[in-house]
Amino acid sequence: AGAGIYGNSSSPIISGCVISSNSGAGIDNYYYSSPVIRDCVVSHNSPGGGIVNRRLCSPTISHCSITDNSSAGDGGGIHNARNSSPTITDCTIARNSAADDGGGMYSYDYSSASSINCTFVGNVAIDSGGAIYNDLCGPSFIHCTITGNSALYDGGGVRNDVGSYPQAPPTFINCVIWSNSPSVQISPNAWYSATVFSSIVQGGFVRGSNIITVDP
Repeated sequence: AGAGIYGNSSSPIISGCVISSNSGAGIDNYYYSSPVIRDCVVSHNSPGGGIVNRRLCSPTISHCSITDNSSAGDGGGIHNARNSSPTITDCTIARNSAADDGGGMYSYDYSSASSINCTFVGNVAIDSGGAIYNDLCGPSFIHCTITGNSALYDGGGVRNDVGSYPQAPPTFINCVIWSNSPSVQISPNAWYSATVFSSIVQGGFVRGSNIITVDP
């Protein structure tokens, strides 16, 4: 599978490890794999990115540094696809890059990740979604900081595919989304794109409540 660690229908505990410089993904989870990944450094893995979750995987990722990984496609730091919904807590997702979308994290096809107390900084997408790209899914972000990320085309901070999941769009609660480039922090700035509560968002956002537009 070309990964540092590959799991197929498995759920190991991966604790206190450095997973670095692999040719492929750092960790590749496939088909009902739900490992516990904690206190790990996942870095400099290419061209498969940092952590890949494919097909009904729900790993628990906590206190990890996911940095300096690159993907030849989508999701430089973390890639979630086909109903894979990780819980990501107290992690730093930084300086990752994607040749397509989602420099920090890419989620697709009903993959609704939960990110809590995470920092997305310095990630780059050659296409859209410098930090985060969501397509056909409704992930949640709670107490997260999304800053200093960039995309060549759209959504320097966050890009949500237009109308991709109107039943439950991405949700941001108590987050800071600031100084990402291009300047539209959550794109598109439209009611169907996301819901934002009690957050600091540069330029504001059209849907939500208690949105602060003052530089933190």
